[in-house]
Amino acid sequence: MKFNALSVLLQVAATLCCAQTTAPPDPTLDPAGLPRVVKLLPQPASEPWQKITPKQRWTLYQQTTFSGIAVLGAATGAAFSQWLDSPTEWGQGAEGYGRRLASSYGATIINGTIQYGSAALFHDDNRYYRSKAPSFGARFGAVVIGAKRSRQ
Repeated sequence: MKFNALSVLLQVAATLCCAQTTAPPDPTLDPAGLPRVVKLLPQPASEPWQKITPKQRWTLYQQTTFSGIAVLGAATGAAFSQWLDSPTEWGQGAEGYGRRLASSYGATIINGTIQYGSAALFHDDNRYYRSKAPSFGARFGAVVIGAKRSRQ
């Protein structure tokens, strides 16, 4: 009888794989996978959610990147940078503020475009839903539960 090292190796590997057991369940988690302490928080009412459509995603991109609010945010950021004289190489006055405004709004456009592209590529919904819960505890519970569910 000829010794075959490959067959012995395969048999040992199969035996080791069959001997593995699953980890015991975490006693701090309930069947839904949430910590028991979360049950102490007021449970928020579920809100109606619908999958985002490509048109809604495009509209969200336009609103967050090219709206007056986006320009106002860039102008405010440029004003603070002007006040702090950051970066100092751009100097003060209208020319320095113009550079800071262009830089701030350019960053807004780049950020919005990257978010839109990655959300479209990965079918992600990056809309914000404000909790309508009346108490702080219920809103905090919505944040905790939402963060836990997003990691599952």
